[in-house]
Amino acid sequence: MYYIVSLILLIVAVIGLISSLKYPKKVAEKNNKFADLLKKTGFIESKRIEFWDNVLFVDDVSKQWCVKGPKETTARIHNFSDLVSYNFCEERDDVISGNTLNVLLSGKASGEIGAIAASAGSRKIQHKLKTFKLIILTNELQNPRIVINFTSGRIPRNYYNKHVDQIANNMSDTLSYIRRNS
Repeated sequence: MYYIVSLILLIVAVIGLISSLKYPKKVAEKNNKFADLLKKTGFIESKRIEFWDNVLFVDDVSKQWCVKGPKETTARIHNFSDLVSYNFCEERDDVISGNTLNVLLSGKASGEIGAIAASAGSRKIQHKLKTFKLIILTNELQNPRIVINFTSGRIPRNYYNKHVDQIANNMSDTLSYIRRNS
């Protein structure tokens, strides 16, 4: 019985691994199809910054830019002058772990001084990122807000840890360039 359960778990893990390896290829295909759609409109891609299924396209020749989100199928092309502002929003949870039992026992045995001494011991503080988004505001009347979510549940943890800071900085620098050259 134990071997059957182990075998089933192994099969499920292998299937999960295979499907997670195929997902980036599907994302790349969608992003390339969207880039082809942009080319048909006369958009000349000068720069592309991809974060999973969110992509920032820049046409430096025509002074235009476009953001493709996970569900975007039509291109909303903006002029450089359409960019009003952008802002990164993050929400974090701080998890503090320590040995509360030491504080209680020391306080009981040695009074207040023992409790203070025990509470000064090692504590582990973990900062967990709940949400991290880039919000871009445009001067478009219908949909002035574009949101790029960097903390999607579909993104593997190791991918996120390695690349999110680099990509966020690259997007910030590019949007800053767009604002300066509008």
